[in-house]
Amino acid sequence: MSSGDSVIATNSKQSAIPVNWLITGLLMILAALASKFLFHSGWLTSFGVACMAWLAFENGGNDISKSVATLISGGVTNYRIAILTGSVATLIGGITSAWLGRQMVKLFSSGLLDVTKFPSSIALATLVGAILWVALATRISMPVSTTHAITGAITGAGIISLGFNHIKWGALNSKVVIPLLASPVISIIVAYILWNIIMRLPEGHYLRSVHFLSSMFATFARAVNDTPKIVALGFFITSTTGLNASTITPLFFITAIAMALGSYVKGLPVTRLLAEKLTKMDDREAFGANITTAFLVSTASKLGLPVSTTHVISSAIIGFGLKKGSGGVSWRVIRDMVLSWGVTLPVAGIIAAILYFIIRG
Repeated sequence: MSSGDSVIATNSKQSAIPVNWLITGLLMILAALASKFLFHSGWLTSFGVACMAWLAFENGGNDISKSVATLISGGVTNYRIAILTGSVATLIGGITSAWLGRQMVKLFSSGLLDVTKFPSSIALATLVGAILWVALATRISMPVSTTHAITGAITGAGIISLGFNHIKWGALNSKVVIPLLASPVISIIVAYILWNIIMRLPEGHYLRSVHFLSSMFATFARAVNDTPKIVALGFFITSTTGLNASTITPLFFITAIAMALGSYVKGLPVTRLLAEKLTKMDDREAFGANITTAFLVSTASKLGLPVSTTHVISSAIIGFGLKKGSGGVSWRVIRDMVLSWGVTLPVAGIIAAILYFIIRG
């Protein structure tokens, strides 16, 4: 780590809580004001859009690490440049998803619960439940899946408020659970197969440039896949107050900006965890992991399927690490990551269920 990065890390530890909370508060206020201006809406919509921006902010802080960590572990650049350029790629990907991610918005806003109109209490409980878990995970440097958090929150609030019979279990399994479970396995297999091709690439400045571009491509793809899920929760709120689908484009822009800001402000701790503690990678291995991630996540986005970038890129890194032998991967870190993924669904669901009772009351 360079001296500049050390200063960043030290300063972030000393002032992380007040600075992060200040930026989060300002972001929510700006999002609420934007909602008032764009939608001429009441307090409920304004608060919901502000919460949507908060979730995007936390998502950026937790997920930026997944695609730029290889730049650090491969020695391509330092933390400052990796997170800054990754934040820019996140912004571009988030805005692009306004044209590519409509199918996924429909899935998360109306495809999982069997109800004609969502009560505002369910929408708010889902939003805040997902936010609190992702925020907590980011605070303790735990890489988690925002997709899992959103799915768990929707399911938990839905079961408590509507009952088991109003959950579209078939759609949940086929369009969310199966892609989430299959994507890490496919990622490991693809990375394992790519090893023989990637390792034939010559080392040098050319490879480092390609590695950097592949990281930005993976970051872009992650934003394209994640933004619609968060926008769907914002649309949850706007739809409960009578606003229609024409309001959805501004939600994409608000989410993209908040996600990029969160990536830059809060991205360091989880990035350090993946860059330094999972497995050491050279340019060829990191390039392979990024290409695997970008390909799988982009394909999933095109098909309207939600996947976890956390799962995909971590599994790709594991796939390349396995080629070095069992000693090429930190199994303790992997165990902790798998545990965090496993608890995300139920914990986010429980939080959302509790919040439903509070909000309803």
